Amino acid sequence: MALIASLAVLSPVQSYAARDNLGGPAIEAVPAPKPAQRPTRAAPAPTATPVALKFPKIDAKAAEIERLARINGAKSWGYQLAGMKFEEAMASPYDMLVIDATTGLASGRPFTRDEITALKRKPDGTRRIVVSYLSVGEAEIYRPDYYAKEYMEEEAPDWLMHENKDWPGNRIIRFCADGWQTTILGDEAGRNIYNSIEASPLYRLVESGLDGVYLDRVDVYEEIRKECPNGEQKMVDFIARLAAHARKANPHFMVILQNAEDLLKN
Repeated sequence: MALIASLAVLSPVQSYAARDNLGGPAIEAVPAPKPAQRPTRAAPAPTATPVALKFPKIDAKAAEIERLARINGAKSWGYQLAGMKFEEAMASPYDMLVIDATTGLASGRPFTRDEITALKRKPDGTRRIVVSYLSVGEAEIYRPDYYAKEYMEEEAPDWLMHENKDWPGNRIIRFCADGWQTTILGDEAGRNIYNSIEASPLYRLVESGLDGVYLDRVDVYEEIRKECPNGEQKMVDFIARLAAHARKANPHFMVILQNAEDLLKN
C-alpha cells in the first residue's frame, strides 16, 4: 500500500511533544503537559448505566476496499501532535491529517467530535482523512487513561517497564501483557476497564468520529524480546485484535503503522 509521498508540517514554527520518526527535519521536543487526574486502578461501583453501542453489520470486504481506496487516494499529509491551532488545521490543504486527538490542541484539551467532523473537510470542500496518534508500545506520563503517579512509586502494573532514556516521561510497555491490551482496547463494548462507563482509549477515538489511528512504537517488540518472546508475531496479533475491535463499531476505521516495516510480510 503506497501511503504518503512526503511529510508536510502544518505549522513549521511549532514543536512536537512526540518523536518524529518519519524522516522529516530534526524537531526539538516541547515539555510534555502535566498529567491529569486519573481514576484509581480499582474499578469503582458504576454510577450510571454504560452506553450500549450498536455494532452495524456490513460487508467486511467492501469496507476494506473503501479503506484502501481512500488511503491510497491521499497525496499529501500534515502531521502535528502538539500546539495545533484549529483554524490553521482547518485552512490546511492536506489530504490527510495526523493529530493527537487527546492532547494535541494548543489548549491541551481533547478535540471535540464537532471539530473532528469539521477537519474532515478541506477548504475546497473535498473530503479529508483525519487520524489520531496512539502509542501502543510506550506510556506517556500525560496520558491519564493508563498512567498514574503511583505507578512510579508503589503499585506499577506488570506491563509497565523502564523509562525510555531517549524520551524522558515515556515508559516502555510489555505490550504482550493482556493487562495492557485490555487497557487500550477496553471491554467487549469498548468501555474503560477501570470504570466500565467511559470509553477506552481506543474507543474514545472511534466514537469521536476519527477515520482511524496512527500507531506509534509498534516496533517496541525489538527492544523487549526477553519480556515478550516471539514478540513479532505477538505484535501482529495485537494489531489485528485492535483493528477488529475498532471495526465492530466502525468497519471503515483505518489502522496505520509508523515504522516496524518488518511486519509488512504479515
